[in-house]
Amino acid sequence: MHRILFLFFTFLITQTHAQRYVTAGGVRFSNEGFGLTVQQKLFDHTSIEGIGQINFNEASFTAMIEHHNNILFTKSFNVYAGIGPSIGTYLLSDSSYVGFNIILGAEYKVLLLPILISADIKPAFKLQEEDWFHMSLGLSFRYVFIKEKRKRLFGRD
Repeated sequence: MHRILFLFFTFLITQTHAQRYVTAGGVRFSNEGFGLTVQQKLFDHTSIEGIGQINFNEASFTAMIEHHNNILFTKSFNVYAGIGPSIGTYLLSDSSYVGFNIILGAEYKVLLLPILISADIKPAFKLQEEDWFHMSLGLSFRYVFIKEKRKRLFGRD
């Protein structure tokens, strides 16, 4: 029995990969506006994401470093969390701001298609602003531009 449990947990540990892509980009819709998003994988569980967003009042750009983990032991469903700086400008005035964002989300890689769907919450903190906090709920659709190379079982590529 101990051998079976050991093999089962060894299989689970060795089979977990967070992201199955290297580069993906697309659109992000949120209660704070419309934007573009690009994710680039840096390491096995780490990526960097850039989000440019615009609405009737402001335009902003955020760069975040994110940590990805599988959930439910699948290759297609990930959760992620990240943090990063942001800059923005108010379109109706000549003022701008700096701040930082936190992101918590889940993404699904659609089977047999190069499409990612993700949902997230993204609190934004604007430094030295009267209106210093915003909570954004977003839905992103990304196209996988560069897929991760598959690793073969016996080391042959």
